Amino acid sequence: MRYCPVLVAVLLWTATALVPSHAATDPGQMHFAVVVTDEHGAPIHDLASKDFGLESGGKTQPGQVRNAAPSAQTTVLAAGEFSDRDNPAKGRGLVVVVLDTIHTRWLDEKDLRPLITKYLASCARRNAPVSLLVMDPNAGLHSVHDYTTSSATLAAAVERSDAVVHGRAPTGDASPEVAAETARLVDFLKGTTANFTSVSESLRGRPESVLQMFRTVAEAASGIPGRKSLVWVAAITPFEVDDKTGMVTTLSGLAGGSYVGLSNERRDLLTPDELKALRPLWKSCMTSLLRAQVALAPVTARSTADTSFDPQMLHAMKVIAEMTGGREVHGPDPFALLADLPEQNLAAYDLAGPASPEGCKSDWCRLKVTVARPGAHVLAPVGFFRDAKAVREGDSLAAGLAAPLDFTELPFTLSWAATQNSGAKKKVGFVVTFPPEADMPAPDGNQLNLEILVRATGAHGGTTQNATFNAAGQLPPEQAQQAHQKGFALNNVIELAPGDYTVKFLVHDKLTGRLGSVTVPLNVS
Repeated sequence: MRYCPVLVAVLLWTATALVPSHAATDPGQMHFAVVVTDEHGAPIHDLASKDFGLESGGKTQPGQVRNAAPSAQTTVLAAGEFSDRDNPAKGRGLVVVVLDTIHTRWLDEKDLRPLITKYLASCARRNAPVSLLVMDPNAGLHSVHDYTTSSATLAAAVERSDAVVHGRAPTGDASPEVAAETARLVDFLKGTTANFTSVSESLRGRPESVLQMFRTVAEAASGIPGRKSLVWVAAITPFEVDDKTGMVTTLSGLAGGSYVGLSNERRDLLTPDELKALRPLWKSCMTSLLRAQVALAPVTARSTADTSFDPQMLHAMKVIAEMTGGREVHGPDPFALLADLPEQNLAAYDLAGPASPEGCKSDWCRLKVTVARPGAHVLAPVGFFRDAKAVREGDSLAAGLAAPLDFTELPFTLSWAATQNSGAKKKVGFVVTFPPEADMPAPDGNQLNLEILVRATGAHGGTTQNATFNAAGQLPPEQAQQAHQKGFALNNVIELAPGDYTVKFLVHDKLTGRLGSVTVPLNVS
């Protein structure tokens, strides 16, 4: 694929009426997803701003409940069009399950896999959005099921995969979508991607990989309104957390079999230099989860019901869950204890408070959310970092291109245009259309600064080719007004040899940092 230095910015005005843009978030405020339940565990839905209090640094301030964003209208796509515009509506209440095989042996998690697919089936019956990812031993993320796939397809695939794994013939014919989903679930149940480290060998902790996974899920879900949940399944945590400061710290443990080393002497897994280097990433990734309103629900995997849970591991998982307003779960069937997650996510209040509370003088601001309702139980983040550095732009873009999840914060639609000969290759035209809810250019200015990254991967993991296009400049006032009212489009071409490809388009608004992406098939002939 050849690099094209200039993106032809042709404004193509759409004729359809679209959803109005949403209000911008006040940069001086933090927004916290808060779940309030009664003494029976049922969500309480009738609370107002006057019922909430935010306590930080010894001072209590009133909380302000922001109304949940309305569900967007379904986007009608023509043949050959692809879009991320419906994903925020499809993802309301999303649960993302990530099986971490870096820090979990096959022997410790193989019995959890059928429980996970059972959980997927439960979500499908309720039409609750759920995604399943596997983090391989080399830190790559792989999608088994994506929430944008229909619940009917998921339910049929779970049933067929169970039959295949247990040697039964699936009933009836399967559509291509169901067949592909079934194949992924069968591979998951059989442990095609797993960590087969023996119990006589030690697992190597990789905290950076876990934190980068947190950030990827947060950025992918940031455009979905309301609370989301990340279920992280692991046998060990590669870090400990100081619950007084919210900061990652060294993890000490017995090295016999689970940790680095072969002796039974206690030792630190992270050196002082490693810990110092890790802390900025820790603050950035935990802040990404908080700002995206993604609550962690860590699940501890173990090989048998007789295996005891390590107290230090449980403590680390409990603290990181509380930091994001989630909860740690362990037991013989932990997913049975997570059955209420989609409903809790949908019932969460969006509570706004100051980003720099007056009473907070430290880097870590402890937070306590109170509710004036007798017997109410509150599930909310217990603090946040005041000066977390932003994620480096290059890291964010690299994660967006590699992620098996599409990012949702910047809505757009992609369509293919005409194909022309270019020697041994073909010039394939494309059009990226932005609807009014993309909020571009910004309401307080007429400037555009967009970057479109394209990654084309040949069939069966073939050659990967990349290209980058840019569109920047000041729009005339009349064109900016039309863009706000009707949307606009950008077009260009990519050059590829004939063949089948999976193409990912990642759009980056350089003025706001927002990302949106779609992943599409392409046949070049």
